[in-house]
Amino acid sequence: MKLLYDIFPNIKFIITGSSSLEIAGKTAKFLVGRMLSFYLYQFSFEEFIKAKSDQLSYIYEERKNKVIDFMLNGKDFKFTEDIFREDFRKLFEEYTIYGGYPEVIKAEDIETKKIILKNTFETYITKDITELFCVSTFLIK
Repeated sequence: MKLLYDIFPNIKFIITGSSSLEIAGKTAKFLVGRMLSFYLYQFSFEEFIKAKSDQLSYIYEERKNKVIDFMLNGKDFKFTEDIFREDFRKLFEEYTIYGGYPEVIKAEDIETKKIILKNTFETYITKDITELFCVSTFLIK
């Protein structure tokens, strides 16, 4: 990477996923002053709702603001009958079970979600981490 960076000064390289583990662990010392590292986190529940439904996102935001206003300013609030309660419960259940990875969120069916999560686990845990840190796979399985 250092050689490529030095030879092609007008080209920027983006290293993501499992490659970033090796760079962070073994080769980062050779890229001092040449790299910018940042983490891209999974979706928050609020972002998850936004990805699933604009209407529920609007309602969530409105209610969140009422709660914040209550906490910061003591402004009283009252929620009327909640016709969206079951919708929010289903989304929360999906989020807590399958998480906030964007590809998993976009997947429509449960089997696809499971396959994506299984592949993610196998790539990062059973391959990259075990190889990078010389951990025996029998400890993980």
